[in-house]
Amino acid sequence: MPWLNVRLLAERDELESVEATLQEAGSVAVTWENGGEKPSYVSDPEAVPSWDRVMVTGLFPGELSVEEVRVRLGSAWCQAHSTRMEALEERDWEREWLEHFHPIQIGKHLWVVPSWCPPPDPEAINLMIDPGLAFGTGTHQSTALCLKRLDQLSADLAGAAVVDIGCGSGILALGALLLGADTVWGSDIDHRALTTARENAKRNGLTQRLHLFLPDELPMAVVGDIVVANILVSTLVSLAVEIDSRVKPGGKLLLSGILAGQESEVIDAFSECYQFTVQEEEGWILVEGDKEAP
Repeated sequence: MPWLNVRLLAERDELESVEATLQEAGSVAVTWENGGEKPSYVSDPEAVPSWDRVMVTGLFPGELSVEEVRVRLGSAWCQAHSTRMEALEERDWEREWLEHFHPIQIGKHLWVVPSWCPPPDPEAINLMIDPGLAFGTGTHQSTALCLKRLDQLSADLAGAAVVDIGCGSGILALGALLLGADTVWGSDIDHRALTTARENAKRNGLTQRLHLFLPDELPMAVVGDIVVANILVSTLVSLAVEIDSRVKPGGKLLLSGILAGQESEVIDAFSECYQFTVQEEEGWILVEGDKEAP
């Protein structure tokens, strides 16, 4: 089915009223983008953006004509907001996105390869991944930071137990297994993410070594030599005690999903039994903690 895109530039203080007007006129989805010149990061997807100007897009069913939508919104309203309307033909959006996901080398040993592509180097460690509906392709800087560090820690991973909090597509868990870990325990709040991670484990022949759970179902006794968590800062902070309890004494903690400037908030949430170091790459942070041995 074709669609009709309605785009307009709004000031931040009128964002809610603009969104309400679009929805009342029949928009089935409303999205926001930074409408200014300077990029701005929002760490909480539920929060109202901090951008001064916002590009708002309303998506309307294609059976509505431009004129019908204009009448619903009001010609004066459209003119006041410099509203632009354009037809958007139905396409296989998922397939188009997948065409832009190519094999990438991360670290010295590891390649992340889309499941529909042949590995560029069959002799390398190839992680075959299909993100499905879950987060994690290796292209996001926070994921890449974790994978690079796991690649560097391959000697420590040999025979290790790893815990992945917020495992998403399973990319970090499977990367750890391919780099030498013996067992990985993963958890995620999304059933679909766990389904995707299981499918990716099967794709890489790692089903028997990856154990996946909803957070409340992860056994209390599960602890890791290395614990990874690539999630929102607010979640890292709220789960700090739980994450800490999963790290063996003498173990290692890798925390990501952190923007530059947020690392102190994360570090302060954890106990003093860690020695922390910080890596930054393109505005994203990896916080690494070494837990004191008994």
